Amino acid sequence: MQCPNCHEEVLLAEVCPYCGADVPAGEQVTSHTEEETTGVFVGKLDGQQRPAAEFETPRYQRPAKRPGFFSLLRYFFDPQVPAGRKLLIIGLIIYILSPVDLLPDLVPLVGWFDDLAVGTFLWTFISQELARYTRGGDS
Repeated sequence: MQCPNCHEEVLLAEVCPYCGADVPAGEQVTSHTEEETTGVFVGKLDGQQRPAAEFETPRYQRPAKRPGFFSLLRYFFDPQVPAGRKLLIIGLIIYILSPVDLLPDLVPLVGWFDDLAVGTFLWTFISQELARYTRGGDS
């Protein structure tokens, strides 16, 4: 059956999906081929109708790639990453884990500031390095 307004094939529709016109109930089509039902949607969607693309979801969607532990391992074993950057990260981790501090931990709160400062610097440095490394920038 064709729409009386745009003459597109609409089969059993009550409202034409192409132009939005009412389609009168008529004779039933018993067989059709793919060529008879092809067309381009040009009608407007109202608030209650949703496009078919909204219902289509991929079977498997790969999550966004974010730097993580394995990126850090690849970073350390990559020969193109300068050794100085690797040594800086290792040195800062050793400093945070070691009992020797620039400011002793005996003084409450004050002794923790150097660890906090080094930890903050280490976190931002590693985050920036891995972001640059994973997106393929200069490393």
